[in-house]
Amino acid sequence: MQNQLSKSVDLLLNSFFYIEITDPNLANRLELNICEDVSYAEQNNFYNIIVKKASLLKRVKVNFYGCQAKYDQIKQSHIFLSSSLTEPFGFSLLECMRVGLPVVSFATEGPQDIISSDFGRLIPISNNIENMTKDFAIAIIDICYSSNYEKMREKAFEESKNWNIERFFKELEFLF
Repeated sequence: MQNQLSKSVDLLLNSFFYIEITDPNLANRLELNICEDVSYAEQNNFYNIIVKKASLLKRVKVNFYGCQAKYDQIKQSHIFLSSSLTEPFGFSLLECMRVGLPVVSFATEGPQDIISSDFGRLIPISNNIENMTKDFAIAIIDICYSSNYEKMREKAFEESKNWNIERFFKELEFLF
């Protein structure tokens, strides 16, 4: 389990606040599903802060799900957002691409090796949280309004098929 600060759920929520201000019509159509290990999260004060912050969103609907509901939620989604600031590989990206979801992630080790502009967006990590929040929101807006959305879905699915078990182990060889 990654620590909550590395997941940057708070930064993700700030991106949705930005969308509410800059594009209220889109915000009215957005639904943010946050999948979290509920037993862990309930014991964690940070999770409670996130729930309170999410309740301040006026237009975007926010749902919290345990990990067991994750796959069902993925299949019903339109974009996958990874707000992790440390992501050595990116299993969740591949899971979502496998069902044809465009993806947005910070440009960390794993996502840089997986995501291309054909089906996703990489957000540069910087010391400026406000810029990262804005860049993340702009990437979401860009994909939502893309005339190539269906092609992005197809490309995400096609790229996911390139990540078989042999390639996975080859990518991990450097660890051993």
